[in-house]
Amino acid sequence: MEYLPVFAQLKGRSCLVVGGGSVAERKVVQLLLAGAKITVLSKDMTERLKEFHGEGKIKYEVGPFSRADLAENWLVIAATDNRSANKEVAEAAETERRLCNVIDDPELCSFIMPAIVDRDPITIAVGSNGQSPVISRWVKGIIESVLPARLG
Repeated sequence: MEYLPVFAQLKGRSCLVVGGGSVAERKVVQLLLAGAKITVLSKDMTERLKEFHGEGKIKYEVGPFSRADLAENWLVIAATDNRSANKEVAEAAETERRLCNVIDDPELCSFIMPAIVDRDPITIAVGSNGQSPVISRWVKGIIESVLPARLG
């Protein structure tokens, strides 16, 4: 086992998402469901992220990443389409001792995000140590097809 499965308490914690594309959007949705306070740092955002910002669900900052952006954040997700920018975020997060997930690059991650089945009050996380997200999503689909939508 390369990673320890852990369920993090994010309610009320500040989290930074660097990037504003569709992958960043999916990560923001997961963080919102966990109750995180989210700042998106990007030159632009998807329409849905703009809606979240307009509704006051997330903060939005325009501009390039700098180490100072980590100051108030407990966790950071690097979700840009630029590998070197993502690496810069990961290296800064490591130096500042912040948890960091880098999309599509498990080598740079201090944590990975599994496929999640939420059947409140049961939450099931399916992971493959970042090696095969397709298989993780397939297993997630099997579990979702077996469990009823609400267990509680």
